[in-house]
Amino acid sequence: MGSESPTQPPHQGLRILLNVLGVMCLVKALGAFLPSTWLHALMDFAVGALGGPGAGTVGPVFWYTARLWGPVCIGIAWMSFAAARDPERYRQFINAVMVTLAAWVVLCPVFAYSAGVPLVWSVEHSVFSLILLLLFLALYPRRAVAAE
Repeated sequence: MGSESPTQPPHQGLRILLNVLGVMCLVKALGAFLPSTWLHALMDFAVGALGGPGAGTVGPVFWYTARLWGPVCIGIAWMSFAAARDPERYRQFINAVMVTLAAWVVLCPVFAYSAGVPLVWSVEHSVFSLILLLLFLALYPRRAVAAE
């Protein structure tokens, strides 16, 4: 309720999407705190269950980014949960998420290609980001146009 007026839609779908994004970020953040043997076991399980290319040898860059992005993902999760409570108040955050998703759709294959990551993985990330972007665009709170 709070800041919603009777003429404004409650943005229920957007709230659900932001909460799902927050939970996904918290799951991603586990990489910063789990032992590396557990992460190897989880990756092997995911590759076995979902198919696709294996992770192969995972070098120090992977562990560095996993440890680095964990706290960042906790911050994004916190902001997602806050924005889910009041989407109108956090419009700038929602805008930033949509711009980031749009950039990721394009840049993920470029970065993956330059790093030698299998094309299947980069396309999967791009498609997932595109789906999230389209959901955000469909559920984004529109500002009412003032009647003249």
